[in-house]
Amino acid sequence: AGGGWCRSSGRSRGCPAGETMSQRCWQETQPLDYQIIYLVHYVSLASQMSHFFWDALQFGSWIRSWTTGSEPKLLFSTHAFGSQYHWAALSLCTVVLTITWSAVVSWSTDDGLNSLAAILFAEIVVCGGLASLVLRRYPLRESSDVKHCREK
Repeated sequence: AGGGWCRSSGRSRGCPAGETMSQRCWQETQPLDYQIIYLVHYVSLASQMSHFFWDALQFGSWIRSWTTGSEPKLLFSTHAFGSQYHWAALSLCTVVLTITWSAVVSWSTDDGLNSLAAILFAEIVVCGGLASLVLRRYPLRESSDVKHCREK
């Protein structure tokens, strides 16, 4: 929806260097409402792409979990998929991707976005790998309350 609004709202301004859009044009030329919608659009995209790639990597283990009647786990750890750790890892990855495309990597649609896409994909893989390592290093331990409830 955000991309459609940005393209059809009539609020965009032409970029001074003649490109369709670039990091510099977005930050320095476009009006604030356009910048905000553009930002929200790409924050959502960063979150969705992280979900997509992480889910694709875990799909086989989830099928195995479902066929054995166990709960699907997050990034090959003992933590449940959908737990607060899932959302924390996803949020952190989304923040990293957002900072990369909005502030670190200089990009322009006229130069093509392949380099930016490759960097963002690599960051998704690295974020997922680091999250998996951290989650596996600190396995979920049942509290005494949980153990007590299961015993009843």
